[in-house]
Amino acid sequence: MVITAKSKDIIFLFVLFFISITGISQKSGFSLGSDLIYSYSPVKVWDDSYTAIGGKGNFSPGIKLRYGNKMAGSFRMGYLRYLYEEDHYTHVNGGEAHQLFENTVHNIYADLCLEYAIFGNKGMFFYVGPAMLLPVKIKQVETNSFHGYYDSVYYDKRSVSANYFADFQFVIGLGGRILINKKNAICLESNFRFGIKEIYADFTGYGYYYDTRTYSIQFIIGYQFNFSKKD
Repeated sequence: MVITAKSKDIIFLFVLFFISITGISQKSGFSLGSDLIYSYSPVKVWDDSYTAIGGKGNFSPGIKLRYGNKMAGSFRMGYLRYLYEEDHYTHVNGGEAHQLFENTVHNIYADLCLEYAIFGNKGMFFYVGPAMLLPVKIKQVETNSFHGYYDSVYYDKRSVSANYFADFQFVIGLGGRILINKKNAICLESNFRFGIKEIYADFTGYGYYYDTRTYSIQFIIGYQFNFSKKD
């Protein structure tokens, strides 16, 4: 993972945004929640650029902190996975050599959002804000094979190194809270998240860098415990 000077500036704005939403939140409620998150993200394949050819989903846990009432600041942490593939074909010695790179980028993300709830700690709410993604693991496999006229000879399958930069996204979502009682609630949410800027990544380990932008759709069901005595 590499954090550039531009990325540091975005991190600074990220922290400034958090301070701002904390200041404008109404000091009437603090809640802590646990989430089950389903994230659907594209599978991108290299063809002059990384192009989505479909998508894959995954379930993951998450946590959410919320401070405020109708206008609130929220912080969420969770997990996102992005898949990238790159194919290279070369005609050689009367056959075809195939080089395939398969990359799975595992990210931990943090969202800092400004949330507006029409009826306070219950009912429908909307939220927007920035998110920072940090790649904690990159699983990469390079497969080399040769297909001749009469047979196929597989050369090797090995892990390769890559460089993947920190990513920053913008999140917009809506949801609703169903109160069980004054302290407990069930939350249902959906959001769309997309990269604020393209990331600069090398998925081959050979120093070939390409730009690509991330995006995902999430569906969330969560439990929220409200520490405030107010509804």
